[in-house]
Amino acid sequence: MAAAHPHQHQHQHPQRDEWRLQLLRAVETFPVTIVTAGAEPVVSSLSTSGATDVAAVRIPQYLHEAGWTANGRMVAVTHPRRSTVVSLAQRAAAAGDETGRGQQRVVGYAVPLDDCTDRGSGNGDDRGDGGYSHRGGTRIRYLTDALLLREAMADPLLSQYNAVVVTCDAHERSADSDVLLGLLKLILPHRADLRVVVVVVAVAGFAPAADADANDLLAYFSQSPPVLGATLLSFDGDGTRESSNHHHPVDVHFLRDPCEDHAAAAVDAVLALHAQEPPGDVLVFVASRLAVDSVASQLETRAATVPAPLRLEVVAVHGSDPTNGNEREQQKYDPRIQEPASRGARKVIVAPAGTTAAEESALAASPNVAYVVDCGWARQREFQPHTTTGAAAGAGGRTVLATVSASRARADLRAQLAGRWRLGKAYRLYPAAEYARLPASCPVPELARSDLTATVLCLKHLGVRQVAAFPFPPLAAPPRGRLAHALASLHGYGAVDDAGELTDAGRQMAELPLLKSHAFGCVSEALTIVAMLSTNDTFLPSTSSSAHGHDGHHNRHAGFAVEEGDHLTFLNVYLAYEAAHRHPGWCQKHRVNAAALHRARQIRAQLAAFLDQFGIPATASDSAPSSGEPVDATVLQRWLAASLYTQAAAAQPDGSFRLLHGGGNDESSESGAVAWLHPSSALFERIPAFVVYTTATAAVAEATTGAAGKSRGARVYLRGVTVVEPQWLMGAAPGFFAF
Repeated sequence: MAAAHPHQHQHQHPQRDEWRLQLLRAVETFPVTIVTAGAEPVVSSLSTSGATDVAAVRIPQYLHEAGWTANGRMVAVTHPRRSTVVSLAQRAAAAGDETGRGQQRVVGYAVPLDDCTDRGSGNGDDRGDGGYSHRGGTRIRYLTDALLLREAMADPLLSQYNAVVVTCDAHERSADSDVLLGLLKLILPHRADLRVVVVVVAVAGFAPAADADANDLLAYFSQSPPVLGATLLSFDGDGTRESSNHHHPVDVHFLRDPCEDHAAAAVDAVLALHAQEPPGDVLVFVASRLAVDSVASQLETRAATVPAPLRLEVVAVHGSDPTNGNEREQQKYDPRIQEPASRGARKVIVAPAGTTAAEESALAASPNVAYVVDCGWARQREFQPHTTTGAAAGAGGRTVLATVSASRARADLRAQLAGRWRLGKAYRLYPAAEYARLPASCPVPELARSDLTATVLCLKHLGVRQVAAFPFPPLAAPPRGRLAHALASLHGYGAVDDAGELTDAGRQMAELPLLKSHAFGCVSEALTIVAMLSTNDTFLPSTSSSAHGHDGHHNRHAGFAVEEGDHLTFLNVYLAYEAAHRHPGWCQKHRVNAAALHRARQIRAQLAAFLDQFGIPATASDSAPSSGEPVDATVLQRWLAASLYTQAAAAQPDGSFRLLHGGGNDESSESGAVAWLHPSSALFERIPAFVVYTTATAAVAEATTGAAGKSRGARVYLRGVTVVEPQWLMGAAPGFFAF
């Protein structure tokens, strides 16, 4: 490589220097370096652990200083979560500025619909946000795993990078991370100059999980074909670890007998410790977002009846829906989480079980948390493929947010949150015998329980002809049946032919997801609807009734709801927002979220710029009348039917909806394929005959059988619903439906 950066010997910490030299020797010698990073608490942000923060900032910096970017290529640093990518880039820019190395001039980031990267043309985007000044050209580029995979479609050997640093959480790698690791394994034999560093983070300091994961990855790269040289290092932070990183002892308590109502048990546990235990904040994990409101309400009501020296301050945290495709990993945190409780009060944070340990770990950022109440549940995204037979066998399915038993590793991580800052106590709402029966770690990797349609399309576009032979990482290989379902769905879309080869339409779908809107002549409206779906909480909570009551949802839609459904309702909100010149007073008057609409406007502009690269104008609809009026609603409904035909449902006499798939009316073809309109839907008070939907989310009733058993009363809710006609569905996929 080129000569080292002139600042590389100016470090002030001997231990850090020694580890840096070990890393650089390993990278120079081996194509792949596996790094374990752990025992660091969450201290810097709500979206990254300390270990992720330090390792993903220091390692790229060391590589840059050592000359791995001297030939004009970059170091890529990936993470599955968009918010974490931005946070890490900001941290890297700030760290370089603090040390006088001018790091902010070489750091950039790229996340979907937001690319803050200068390619070195001298005309960099001097944005000034987050400390970025790109006039010198980006050399360290933070981006999501999914975005790097998309770049590989155009540049299969990733020729603009000299090194790729992949950061992932132990035992909780995302599907995109696993596909990226497999792709890098295929690229390395063709790129002798490329180096890969995989950083395995021990979330909340749970080192055994990181060590096991790192050893599996070491064997994956160095033993399974294609065999590559690999080595393993341990990263202990920055060589200056402080005593605050130590976890304090935690006293763990179990129930004597299983409980039927975990929400009620959580309330009882909090009130009991509130009356008996010394000051300290409480973190409560419940089964679902519905249970959050129930527990918070009961605590606020019953707290006054409990004799205690402190008042009770309840903070209800509602996690974002991880099935809606928008920042699926992020929680919508109340700022009061990090704020200290009021004088003479104890704070209780009530939150739904997270989809990742990192998500839950961020809830304990406050140094006053000393007690954890654990319901024993976890949430995970699961794709449930349809199980029909015939011409459309295997096509379609639905992604739900399922509530499952937490693993022992997750339970231990939650308990450690109570001891992060002081001596703590953890209260598990199930007997010790049930804890022993829990799985040791996450039993099913995300890749093995996800919808693989987009993944298979990506691999096909990358030139992987036999997807089943793709070198998936250890334990992450999806079942062959899931791959078959993905191929069947792609065949239904016309993306692959009968031989499984990618068609011209499939290539266009991989590069241009909004292709169908162009065919229907509704590009402008489609951009707006997609942008609105990419934000959360368009409507603010109603002030006239409970935010979770049906009347409250109906009142929030007043003036915007249309009989065609939610997608066109969102379109109406956005058009009215623009007509009001985006005035904040208008948003407040109509109880709509100004921040969400502003974000939707940004996303829409970025999507329009993307389409412009393909010569597709996004300023007006091709089928709009010459008078300038909006496109007819029927055109939008037909576009949505063609785009979402695998997510269709038919109304039943009891008001529920049966999810449709190939095979039509055979109710026995898939057990449990029944769903209900979500109360937030504009269609909630009417039951149209046929609809398409954006997401199906499983909500768990409060009454359950126990942490190690199955939940009772689970119900699937449809969100983002639009009325369609059956002939539109049949026209979108001939032979797929049988009405």
